[in-house]
Amino acid sequence: MPVVASSIHITNPVGVIAFLVLCFPALVSASVLYIGFFTPLSPFVIPHYPLVQIAVIAIGVLLTSTLDFVNALRDVHYPLWGEARILRSIYALRTGCVSIHFTPFGRSYLHDQFGANPTDLLQAM
Repeated sequence: MPVVASSIHITNPVGVIAFLVLCFPALVSASVLYIGFFTPLSPFVIPHYPLVQIAVIAIGVLLTSTLDFVNALRDVHYPLWGEARILRSIYALRTGCVSIHFTPFGRSYLHDQFGANPTDLLQAM
């Protein structure tokens, strides 16, 4: 079962954080693809030519990270701030089978901005 952590920012994240959010999953994907296909642990026999390695890893990263790039472009062209950004992120998380946990700051923010606790907000969405 995959384990994923996601954070929701009230404002646009700083450039370094946005860059890491965009590049870290691609780096992890490339590493897993390399280990899974081109090391002795690989159950597949794929030629170890540099061009084949680059093509396989590039296609795999493209398939696994396209949504991250699209989301980053959407945030640049259509930025959302404050409550709208939080509600969009929570709605996107609710469409999948995920468990959402709120920090004490997140709970107090929900109470101050929406007048609700996390359970009420998640049920309303």
